[in-house]
Amino acid sequence: MIDIDCSLFYVTIFFLLIQDTDRKTASNATSLLTSILNFNFITTLVVVEYYLQFTKTLSVTLQSVDCDLLIALSESQDLVSMLKTKRQDSFFPQLFKIAYDLASELDVDIRMPRVVGRQPYRANGPSESVEEHFRINLHNPFLDHLIAELQTRLLNASDRVQAERLLPQNVGTLTDIQWNKLKDTYSSFVCLLDIDIELERWKFKWRNISDKKYRIEDCIPATKDLYPNLHKIFIILFTMPVSTATAERSFSTLKRLKTYLRSTMGSDRLTGLALMHINRHFEINISQVLKEFDSSGHRRIAMAFEKNSSETEETS
Repeated sequence: MIDIDCSLFYVTIFFLLIQDTDRKTASNATSLLTSILNFNFITTLVVVEYYLQFTKTLSVTLQSVDCDLLIALSESQDLVSMLKTKRQDSFFPQLFKIAYDLASELDVDIRMPRVVGRQPYRANGPSESVEEHFRINLHNPFLDHLIAELQTRLLNASDRVQAERLLPQNVGTLTDIQWNKLKDTYSSFVCLLDIDIELERWKFKWRNISDKKYRIEDCIPATKDLYPNLHKIFIILFTMPVSTATAERSFSTLKRLKTYLRSTMGSDRLTGLALMHINRHFEINISQVLKEFDSSGHRRIAMAFEKNSSETEETS
């Protein structure tokens, strides 16, 4: 939980920055300190910090390359059940006491924000006390949103994710009930007349599997010709966005591409450069690229293509 001594340390730093000779630094420090020394901010910080502790490990697991979605789904179900229990048992008084003690230590005025009846986008739920106001307008909406996001992004896709039971290390424990449910989920993509035979052969193939854990991308080439229906299921499972978070590489790529020297490029060029940078392990045929640009009729590109062709002929 939030450490009071640590909070006092950062507040002291802001007080020192306010006395800085640089007017801009002092002004920014004053604005930030005014925002921080507010009971609404402190209560929000305590509530968010407490509940996000429970989602941290799940978030790290989902972002790992070798994520096991079956374990992640099971953990998500337990997490949602726990959050619902805290919602029903009204755990907020304990969090409010932490925020109250922190605000008292920092000499912050403990009061509720001004309530306006005609503001639909402001927390205006009726309340008789400060604690009730923050429980109704802050704690419960945040907890409901967190539960809804977990259910929408993970639990609603649980039927499709059950295809992970077809991985070599899991297929031996696949039950008939799970298999029938899996066939219903993917019935519009596979041939139900042949898929049972494919499953029997697939189980027999991995009956003496070692301790090695296979990933979805390992099963796609292994099922391409001999197991066409299972191949389709693995492709669908592999393309599900919940399987991995490696697409976040594009955000770290932008800071290397869109520098101050290249800040006026269009979206098409930026997308092309990003794809080339992310997939730089692919070999590019420069002559073929120049031919593509030459067909567009650009004069300079045509000259570059002619120069490149002449150099290639001399080398050969």
